[in-house]
Amino acid sequence: MNGQNVHRILANAYPRWIPDGAQYFLGSFSIKKSANVYGLVFGSGHPRGIDKFLQVAWKHGGDANFDIDNDGIDPAQPSLFSEYDKPTKISEFEKAVEQEIFNGHLKTNKDLYLFAVRNGMLSLHARDALTLLFKNGKLPKQKLPVSYDAWKKMDTKIIQLFSGEKK
Repeated sequence: MNGQNVHRILANAYPRWIPDGAQYFLGSFSIKKSANVYGLVFGSGHPRGIDKFLQVAWKHGGDANFDIDNDGIDPAQPSLFSEYDKPTKISEFEKAVEQEIFNGHLKTNKDLYLFAVRNGMLSLHARDALTLLFKNGKLPKQKLPVSYDAWKKMDTKIIQLFSGEKK
């Protein structure tokens, strides 16, 4: 814990105060101004609310308006290997998506959308994680809409695995 990430640690404690069985979404954002860091925790009882919050937050870096993870990525000077130009939070999310799909916890496009917003990520990040799994041959290519609009529709799409894999 340090002065720059204390807000993130506090925001991660908030879910303990949500009653069991309640669907509630939390997001946080840290703002650095001069030597000070200010924190904002946003809560919504509906996925649309957190989706809107995250869209604005990601216009400013995701969960902070500064390099909170010390990734040191400079868009003006990309690395020779593109995987090093990806922020840590996005890389970790992509790994988590893969793990959750193959552990059978994420079974549909709607599950994936809710997993994304609960983890402070955009539906775009979830779609990118799927694209990476398709590209690496870990999942068969398929059309899986992942967005708030897809979430609210009645048409649920099941994430197809290669035959013989755990569902």
